[in-house]
Amino acid sequence: MLFILTGGVQTGKTRWLERLVAAMAEQGVPCCGVLAPGVWRVADAATETALDGGAPEREKIGIDNVLLPGGDRVRFAMRRDSLDRSHSGALRAGVAGDAGAVGAAGLSKATTQSDKASLGWAIFDDALACVNAHFESLASESELIGSAPSESAAPCGLLVVDELGRLELQGGRGGGLEAALRLLDKGPTPRFPHALVVVRDWLVGEAERRFEPVWGAPRVIVPDKAGRAAVETAFSMRACGWGQTADRG
Repeated sequence: MLFILTGGVQTGKTRWLERLVAAMAEQGVPCCGVLAPGVWRVADAATETALDGGAPEREKIGIDNVLLPGGDRVRFAMRRDSLDRSHSGALRAGVAGDAGAVGAAGLSKATTQSDKASLGWAIFDDALACVNAHFESLASESELIGSAPSESAAPCGLLVVDELGRLELQGGRGGGLEAALRLLDKGPTPRFPHALVVVRDWLVGEAERRFEPVWGAPRVIVPDKAGRAAVETAFSMRACGWGQTADRG
């Protein structure tokens, strides 16, 4: 089954997905792929907000990619109006969770693909290469497991791609997370019988048309309890080697 997790901008898709991945791990279900948490800083008006007794306002200025299952973190993209100051170091003290972002200071400024597509986010070329290499490794692992005797095969898991956007789904432009697309285009495999991709609401139709020939009709979900139950139920099947999972909200 292919799940398409969708919603508008900043509707909590990645936070919901982080909780799902943690819950699946507790149940012994491996999740492999990538998560895309935001990079945030305290907004300029934070001091005034704090004086009013409220929590400081934060604004999203970047996107990290967390490679699953290992948890390595790569600075993937920055908002264009924040890019120059980020690389000069002026932003670093105000970026929440900046420590531990692999290559946050050392990434090349090259953002060729996102520049050509006129995206609002500047996506670093070398970050794309790093994430694509991770998916290529997962594809190789999947092929090895698919050819292994059933008694020696690793348990099946959930393939996670956060997220697919214009580079991957629109206009046949190519680029973006190409290795993730190639892995998804294989359809269900013994290693990854189920996959979950994050797609903006206005790109859902594009994703459905691309993947339905190999996955069958995708299941479109939103970041809520019902969406979580749908994914967990998929892994309750004995074919994956798991017992009945608890339906937790």
